[in-house]
Amino acid sequence: MANILALDVGTTTIIGLLYDSVKSDIIEIAESFHNSFIEHGEPLKSEINPFVLLTQVQNVINYFKRYTIEGISLTGQMHGFVVLDKDFRPVSNFITWMDKRALNKNNKGKTYLEDFLQLLDFKPKNSMIGYMAPNLYAMKKSSELPKNASHFVTIHDFISHELCGKAIIDPSFAESTGFFDSNINKWDEKLINKCGFSCEQFSEIQDTSTRIGYYKNIPVFVGLGDNQASVLGSISQIDEMALINLGTGGQVSLVLTNENISPDVETRVFVESKKLAVGVTLCSGKAYEIMMRFIKDIGIIYFNKLLDEKAIYALMEKNINFNTNMRCEPTFLGTRDNPDKEGSFFNINVNNFTVEDFLGSLSKGIIEELYQLYKKINVNRKIIVASGGLVKKSLNFQKIINTIFGKELYLTGCNQEAAMGAVISAAKGLNIIESFKDASQFITYK
Repeated sequence: MANILALDVGTTTIIGLLYDSVKSDIIEIAESFHNSFIEHGEPLKSEINPFVLLTQVQNVINYFKRYTIEGISLTGQMHGFVVLDKDFRPVSNFITWMDKRALNKNNKGKTYLEDFLQLLDFKPKNSMIGYMAPNLYAMKKSSELPKNASHFVTIHDFISHELCGKAIIDPSFAESTGFFDSNINKWDEKLINKCGFSCEQFSEIQDTSTRIGYYKNIPVFVGLGDNQASVLGSISQIDEMALINLGTGGQVSLVLTNENISPDVETRVFVESKKLAVGVTLCSGKAYEIMMRFIKDIGIIYFNKLLDEKAIYALMEKNINFNTNMRCEPTFLGTRDNPDKEGSFFNINVNNFTVEDFLGSLSKGIIEELYQLYKKINVNRKIIVASGGLVKKSLNFQKIINTIFGKELYLTGCNQEAAMGAVISAAKGLNIIESFKDASQFITYK
């Protein structure tokens, strides 16, 4: 028996997935909504209570205590961070990837992000909004950083320290901070020093699947960021497949196999010295949710009727015009390159001003935005693998992906792809598999 517990610490939920590596089957999945966002009326800030988050993680682990567990691995949201004192206790909230405080202006009228970007010796491939580096720099320069600040950690090393007494992360989490030099696989000491910090204030970097330590005699292994974990848990043929994920935002990712790509394409570290090419949208599932809430508000305001959200989604699925000539750019949260960009509906006339056309243009716009990012990568893959609840529940989105991408579509068999990637990480740490090349045995499709 080799039961592996994977923990996926997301923006709103914590997933625990217990996997039986002998039977190659999921034993049980537990989901906890942590509801720990801080309401403070500052629109650029996005913070989570780290103590509530940690308690919920421990609760999920304890839920599985009736099982024998041979290994634990972590994954979760990237880019964010929490500030710790010298005793590794939080002295700030957990600042998430949605935080934009670096867009605040200094006394010279420039944003802290603009100041930070001038410190770089390279041109970043995205705006770096939401990354630890510019946000931490903004806190330092605006005197927002607690006086007893001593360490800066991601969600992974924060939890690993609480579980094992060691703050360790892999290169994917380290890179997501903006303080990592992928050319040497180490912290970017020069940049860190320019920002007024030292490398000793950041966690130790180890390869994915390295054993961190033990939690109640269970070995805990270094995991990956949720993007990399999703790819690891979804793609069984790296030279044939690209992954689309529709969550709050959207991502198109593929593993590079010696292809030459444009320097403008964002790449991320992956396992075993490989790289991912990645395109990111900020408002995919969120855009669809916004439309649902708009319809819900019509019922409340004009008809004094509170409609069930599941019922609204069902009606949205049934009432859609795929052939609409209305167009939508669903950039309601901006883009990585232009955080101030607003979304739009256009080509609207008296004949298409209908709910069905708005839904059709919105749904197509969500996928079209991802397709344009895929075209920018300019690496052909024969199969599109789709993950995320939105695409799996919606035949409409599946049809639109088929139409726009013009490729064979697979749906991942497991609904918790990032957690499955963490399972694979632990499996390698436990020597159940010798290499991540053997990960295909964990992956199924519908």
